[in-house]
Amino acid sequence: MFARSLQPWDLWDREWTDHLSNLIATWQQPGAIIRALTVSGADWLYHHGEFRRAKAHFENLLVIAERYGSVPGQAEATVRLGIIHAVLGDLDEAHGWERRATSLVERLGRGHRLHASLWWLRAMLCEIDGGDWNDVAGFLVPYISDPNVGRRTIAFDDAALAALALVKSGQTDQARVLLTPLIRILDQLEPTLWLLNGTVGYAASAVWTLNASEYAGRLHQCAIGIIDAGHDDFPCSSNFHSLARMSALMGNTDEAHGWFEKARAHLDVSGQRPLRAIVDLDEATMLVGGTYAARVEARTLARAARVLFLDLGMTSWATRATALTDDLERWMRDAHAIPAGLTQRELEVVRLVARGYSDRQIGDDMFVSPRTVNAHVRNILAKTTLKNRTELSIWAVDQGLIRPDHGLRS
Repeated sequence: MFARSLQPWDLWDREWTDHLSNLIATWQQPGAIIRALTVSGADWLYHHGEFRRAKAHFENLLVIAERYGSVPGQAEATVRLGIIHAVLGDLDEAHGWERRATSLVERLGRGHRLHASLWWLRAMLCEIDGGDWNDVAGFLVPYISDPNVGRRTIAFDDAALAALALVKSGQTDQARVLLTPLIRILDQLEPTLWLLNGTVGYAASAVWTLNASEYAGRLHQCAIGIIDAGHDDFPCSSNFHSLARMSALMGNTDEAHGWFEKARAHLDVSGQRPLRAIVDLDEATMLVGGTYAARVEARTLARAARVLFLDLGMTSWATRATALTDDLERWMRDAHAIPAGLTQRELEVVRLVARGYSDRQIGDDMFVSPRTVNAHVRNILAKTTLKNRTELSIWAVDQGLIRPDHGLRS
């Protein structure tokens, strides 16, 4: 009777979940053990962010379920083990569990709840390892529209994942249609609501991918509430990471940096290696439009992300990190090649001044007015701390911007 009363949405604290985990070891009835392992394992996995501990629970569940021939227990264990291996970065293992889970879930019948859980596993593999997000959206959008789903689950987390799938598959207008009412009600919910951490995490991922800053404030507030309420990370998401992303979208770069740091430290402990690398790439992305020093930091982060992506076999993510690194290095080479902080436009003016062109001749060459050219020259003299056009011409030769014969530098 006690085992039947156990529900994952009871939101136990860690002490009670730990107590239950120890209590299960003293039981004899297989049905009670399977039920309790399922519920306590889900609590470790979805509420406390204890992915390695959840892994041990579901491995134990699989052994018990196989011993007593429980197909639902085996299906439950294989789906959850697939999710756990995915978020820990064991991608080959995760794909193996996904194949095994697919076979078992199909035996449970079309309407079984684990069909939706299996699509969560596939979505996580899409996010980490690449895949067809259209397939994920094709399942989830009709699923959350089914009124029967609302009778047995809150489904906010499913709606957030559906929105992310729509964004990732390029259906951005449909994603906004789904996100707008979802985000509007999120900050009206109790932060202790079961799976709200996943709802906010996946909604934040959709908003970040959309670059939709208009949603960022509400999700930022929700993430703060979840942390204050004692919720830990949901698989393939991070409360601190969500805060960092939303702070960045709101233009609060310094605050975002602090949350990115917290996300890194927390993910290092919990073991979500794929997300740990994504955090570095996200912060690098935030910094690319900043100062020279910010872009140097961005390059360091992008390089670190690339190394970890390659180590994990996340090739599509590694390609993105490589492209960002290359862009930053090109920008820095160009910035370093132009002294005194001159812009490319100002460099053109310097070269024409050194050739002896008048303001009118420079204007004709650059398709601007002589007054605009004169303004450029004044700015250039101020940046270089030079007095006149003659000194500027000599300086241009000394800097190697032109050859002494006034030819353009190769």
